[in-house]
Amino acid sequence: MGHELLKVYVGFPMGRDLHSCAAIPWRVQRLRIFDRPWARAAEQLDAFVHAAAALQSSRDRMGGMPPSFAREFEMNEADAAEALKAERQPATAAGSALAAVRASSPSKTQRQTAAVSGNKDLT
Repeated sequence: MGHELLKVYVGFPMGRDLHSCAAIPWRVQRLRIFDRPWARAAEQLDAFVHAAAALQSSRDRMGGMPPSFAREFEMNEADAAEALKAERQPATAAGSALAAVRASSPSKTQRQTAAVSGNKDLT
């Protein structure tokens, strides 16, 4: 009885700093290969290896993968957590409005101080 390879996960190269607290991106390229042509998967993996340094730099700068990633690596399976995170992020205008509301609202510490002092305006 043999084994069957179903998926391949490839991450970015790891840094050399042993004391770094940076997260290690283990699963950047996720390929489901059991039902897809191996030749196409191999092309995608080779392309990812050649582009990994530039992709990692872009991801670190922008906080996420560049929009071209989905086009260039169409066999990549999106991470469910990343997709959910993208859905939950407010649109730019809504995000600006939300930031303005948060900035004008009293902080938790201010509300607690007001509660202790009896100031009902901030609670």
